[in-house]
Amino acid sequence: VEFEIAQGQKGPQAERVRVVA
Repeated sequence: VEFEIAQGQKGPQAERVRVVA
């Protein structure tokens, strides 16, 4: 399953992280 999450709280910038589970 491939989904994108918005990493704004974990990082200084709001980047889209693609996680493949």
